Amino acid sequence: MLGRIETTDETLSALKTDLSESIADLNIRVIEQQTWLRSYFAKGKTARKSAFTTYTRLRPPVK
Repeated sequence: MLGRIETTDETLSALKTDLSESIADLNIRVIEQQTWLRSYFAKGKTARKSAFTTYTRLRPPVK
């Protein structure tokens, strides 16, 4: 959609490029988060709880 905007102004062109790169980066992050959520919800209740718990050798679990 941004590709249809034509301009000769260098500042506007640079902003358009930055916005396009930000949208592409956001799209990658959304896909990563969707993948993680699919994996998270595919696990059982106990496994989901342990996804947010850090275990150490000498101490009880830290939330």
